[in-house]
This record gives sequence, structure tokens and C-alpha cells, in this order.
Amino acid sequence: VLGASGIDGGGISEALLAASQVYAAIVEQSDRSVILADTTKFDKRALTTIAAWGPNIHLVTDACPTADLARAIEVSRAGITIATAG
Repeated sequence: VLGASGIDGGGISEALLAASQVYAAIVEQSDRSVILADTTKFDKRALTTIAAWGPNIHLVTDACPTADLARAIEVSRAGITIATAG
């Protein structure tokens, strides 16, 4: 389970270089990665891309993504869960 500074159609990105290198290695070595990112991260790209969307990525977020982001997630066969309170 990883956080992200930004998520867009190209994938998941991180603003901190050292953290992004560790996160990218974790995703590369994992069968499945869960990304936690709220709506403030939608359609933003940070310094370094951690991973592209793919079937091994699952996003957990607090609201439906924008149309472009939703399309990228769907086309890549990544998963998504919209978490709600309560």
C-alpha cells in the first residue's frame, strides 16, 4: 500500500525523488500494488513517475475520478475502489 503525490492518465507519481525510487522498486517487485490517493491528487503529475496504470495496480480513493483518469484506469485494466465513510 503506497501513497502518491499525483495520479493522472500516465500513472502514479511522487514529488520526493528518494521516496519515488523506493516506491517504484516496491511496485516492480510486487504482484499487486494498492495506491491510496484522494481527489486532490487527480490529474496531477509530480516529479517522478512511480508506475504506469496496469492490471497489477489498484487505486483506493474518496471519489470518482475525472473522465480522462477513469478512462486510463479502465483501459489499463487497473482496479479502483471508491471508499466512503461509515
